[in-house]
Formats: sequence, structure tokens, C-alpha cells
Amino acid sequence: MILSGKDIEAAVRNGEIGIEPFDTVQLKPASYVFTLGERLWRPAPTSPQPSPGHGRESFIDSREDVELEEIPFPADGYLLQPGGFVIGRTCERVKLNGKFMMQLDTRSSLAQMGLNVTQSSTWAEPETDNTFVLEISNQGELPVRLFPGNPKEQSSHDGNPKEQSSHDGNRIARGIFFRIS
Repeated sequence: MILSGKDIEAAVRNGEIGIEPFDTVQLKPASYVFTLGERLWRPAPTSPQPSPGHGRESFIDSREDVELEEIPFPADGYLLQPGGFVIGRTCERVKLNGKFMMQLDTRSSLAQMGLNVTQSSTWAEPETDNTFVLEISNQGELPVRLFPGNPKEQSSHDGNPKEQSSHDGNRIARGIFFRIS
């Protein structure tokens, strides 16, 4: 059974689901909106090696462990170029007991810009206690600026809280919660 926003809030209040930090502003009618954390990484290429017919090129060998290099997150956001790929994490940590699972997917407003944030397993199993890895790729034709942080931490230039928009760049994924027993 899919939980409504009210069911998610009740499960959080009862301690059946943990979302930290939790903000009712991020509740939707049947989901919870997750935000992009403050760190990004990208896979580091192996050292240049000969490639038949192509000379020396950098690449990632899928038989080896991938090393990640951290990318600075500029104050004005990170500009993800078309074809670009970075790895992030959600700000929110989720703790599920044995009664619940969750599916994480890209918010439609970002998908319409060409972003995909979940390229591998999108399921959080019962007994999960973690933040979520986001595999963020820009499949669109234009660069997209990514922003870190929880929406409630953002403020306007005069120091007052900004009105929240459904297109806030840091509100990157939604979680749909399921009761399984």
C-alpha cells in the first residue's frame, strides 16, 4: 500500500519512519521531497592507456574499483553540462523499520530539464538507515545549475526566507513510501 503524505507524517511522528531533517513543507499528497546534499563527486579516470585505433585516452576500466574525486560546490551552484555526470547524496537520512520500503525517483520538474538522478537501484529496503546516493546526469541540451541544501535553509538576499517554488534546484528527488506488512 502506498502511503499518503498524511500517512508519511504520522509514521514519522510515531517513529515508524525516520526522516532527518524532516520538514512538513516537503510532504506531497503521496510522497516526500528529498534535497541534494552539499557534496558532489565524479568518477576519476584511470591513467591514460593505449586504446587500439584511438591513441592515448583516459577512461574508466569497469573491472577495477572506481575512485571518486570530490567536486567543489560553488556558492552560486554547480553547472552540470549536457552529457555531464556527478554523484551526490540526499541531505535527508531515512530510517525504515520492517514494515516499510521506499522508492526514490527524479522529480518530474527536473526530468523535464533533462536531469536523471536515479540510474541504479531506486528501492530502499526495510531496515534501511542511510542517506541516498544520487547518480545525476544531464541528458538535456542545456546546462543545468544544481544547488545544495535543505530548502528551509535558503534565504533571499535581504536575509528573509524565500518563498518556496516547486522548481527549487535543491529539491531533487521524491520518495514514495510503501507499507509492506
